[in-house]
Amino acid sequence: MSAQRIDLADLALDVVSVAGIESALDVPAFKVAVDFGRGDDNFARRRHVCLTHAHIDHLGGLAHHVGLRALWRLPAPVYLVPAAIRERVERLLDAWRALQEDALPATVRGVEAGEEVALRPGLVARAFATDHRVPSLGYLFVRRTHRLRRDLEGLPGVVIAAKRRAGEVVEDALEVAELAVAGDTRIDALLAAPEVLRARRLVMEVTFLDDRVDVATARSKGHTHLDELAAHADAFENEALLLCHVSTRYSVADARALVKARLPGRLAERCTVLASDLTH
Repeated sequence: MSAQRIDLADLALDVVSVAGIESALDVPAFKVAVDFGRGDDNFARRRHVCLTHAHIDHLGGLAHHVGLRALWRLPAPVYLVPAAIRERVERLLDAWRALQEDALPATVRGVEAGEEVALRPGLVARAFATDHRVPSLGYLFVRRTHRLRRDLEGLPGVVIAAKRRAGEVVEDALEVAELAVAGDTRIDALLAAPEVLRARRLVMEVTFLDDRVDVATARSKGHTHLDELAAHADAFENEALLLCHVSTRYSVADARALVKARLPGRLAERCTVLASDLTH
């Protein structure tokens, strides 16, 4: 499947997300991808890939990604994975190296919740805990900048320069959580992560949308149900949310109608739902 371009609060995302079939997200502005169940060739241009967990619909594109980057003689990819599965992902790559009879260079970095990885100057990926059926993480993308202290605004440049030479800190550090990508998770993990709930943008799974699958069953599978999001609507302060990983039980029209009907209006108006017409 081809990725769909979504404008989420003025941030372009290229997304494929169908529960059990394929999940892949590219953030061109950040030059980073999150998961690649398969992913088209554009995903192979991303050196940094943050992997939420190792289910096939999220990790199945690993061989294609590392192989294309080697073919195109691009720098070795860097895969961020939950620390608990780092060795298993390495073994998976080793199997493909043996079959391909090629080095397929790559760095697999295991990360823990709370750990930060610099993607480029001023941008970090911070892992946060999620709660799925297998080891999993979400990723918060944070921009860091500096701004002149407010009490120094309006002063002549020579005065500010003199203060800086004298060792005085003349700038305040600013941190903006631009985007949180949760991957597959029960909603509890998000409710326990205030910085995720306050991120400017949130991409989260809402796999089941109505009574065809009840909340208890959704939770037993390690997923979030739309009714749970509705019950905790006030907790989500995000400017914009992308609801994805929708089950193929629901068509695009079904998904949009259910989100509008079952979420409080104050939340529904901030939500974009991504579904498919691969219904069964």
